Amino acid sequence: LILDVLVNQDVPKLVLGYSLKDRMGQMIYGTNTALKDMVIESPKAGDKVTYTIDFCLELGLGNFSIQTALGCSDNHIDGNYQWVDLAYTFEVLPSNTNDFSGVARMNPTILIEN
Repeated sequence: LILDVLVNQDVPKLVLGYSLKDRMGQMIYGTNTALKDMVIESPKAGDKVTYTIDFCLELGLGNFSIQTALGCSDNHIDGNYQWVDLAYTFEVLPSNTNDFSGVARMNPTILIEN
């Protein structure tokens, strides 16, 4: 996930939050840069920031979306600068690796003793 941000005005802090949601809008996963101790302090108007987020995403079949937000704290209530629902939508289609049911692959190790 790559997000390019242009700061339009001086702000005390810049925090990026994002979440992955299923087709019903239920959050599958969410976090933000404050929770990861990666807050940008005192960005100025005109500053450009690129966030590159690398993660393993093993989903079941279905439609999903990514929501993004920019704010100044670890929650979306204090100083919310921008919020984008459905920033990106995508569909996971059937393949030959669909060997599970549900939203996310867990890759279990199964031991059978008899």
